[in-house]
Amino acid sequence: MASQSVVTMEKPMAHISLTDWNARVARLGNVADARCADTFTIRNTSRTLINETRIESTWANKESNDALTDRIDELEFWRKIIAKTFERLENEIESLKQEKIKTERVLDTLGAPIALIGETLSKRDCRLGAELTYDEPDTEIKNELYVLENNQRLLSDRCRNAWEKLNRLQDVSEKIRMEIEGKVEAKNTDSKQLALDRSSTKISYKPDSQLQAHMKHGWRMRRTLSSWPRTNWQTPRS
Repeated sequence: MASQSVVTMEKPMAHISLTDWNARVARLGNVADARCADTFTIRNTSRTLINETRIESTWANKESNDALTDRIDELEFWRKIIAKTFERLENEIESLKQEKIKTERVLDTLGAPIALIGETLSKRDCRLGAELTYDEPDTEIKNELYVLENNQRLLSDRCRNAWEKLNRLQDVSEKIRMEIEGKVEAKNTDSKQLALDRSSTKISYKPDSQLQAHMKHGWRMRRTLSSWPRTNWQTPRS
């Protein structure tokens, strides 16, 4: 009966002992556990940061919206008050204009009586020397002239004062009108800001503020993991 044998060939390199192999596997397991713990910590920290950022942004948005709402209400409150003042001022200006026009008309009507009295006095002065005297008609005519001239002077002063008042009132009216326009513009601006949210168009909004940081961290992790097996899984040589 022929005998059989098996030819064994070993690699021409030193073999490690079972103890060294177990130690190497244990080291690799420890490194893997440490990396897993690090990744868990990073994930947990990232989730915590995202939640805190979301909560803070939500409350900050609510506080901003409440502040904008209060500001809009305050602007509307003052706009109404100023608008009522502006309306009363415009009515006063219109009434003063009408009174000034009436006064000017009355002032124009005084020109004819004064001219007539002047002509009458001129004709009375044309009398002969024996007829010149301070009689009762002369006194009455001069008294009437004095009254008319006094009224004319008073009405002229009133017209001038009314004109000055109108100028000042119109200046104030223009300032109040600009103030109302400013209040309306500010209210419209705040209302537009209040209407904005994360789904609004034509605004720059980043839904994840940590997106770039996550991408950068992921790139570093991939780079570390890609180089890690070559440095830790290499078979040691004796």
